[in-house]
Amino acid sequence: MEKSLMEKLRNGNCDEIDKDMIVCRVSEAMKKVLTLCSDFQKNFKELQEEYDDELKIGKFAMVMAVSTCLDKAVTKDNGCGLMGIVGGQKDVIKLVSELTEKLAKQ
Repeated sequence: MEKSLMEKLRNGNCDEIDKDMIVCRVSEAMKKVLTLCSDFQKNFKELQEEYDDELKIGKFAMVMAVSTCLDKAVTKDNGCGLMGIVGGQKDVIKLVSELTEKLAKQ
């Protein structure tokens, strides 16, 4: 978002045009996120159907988390707030537990 628009939002100095611009930008971002998630879910479902037995044997697990505070909990360099954990179930459970603890401390 434009810096000036973001500053107005933070300071509460938005006029109606600013508010309309913010709503439009947020709406567009949410549409793109939902499309991306939908595509990912479809592709992953196809992969899971094709390799169902193999994934069960490999004890595959995956967790994805998206949050505005996730980047602070995981790493200072990750500005997107997205973390994906892929691996064996035990490893994923351990990493999710560690992540949950970090987020709880914030």
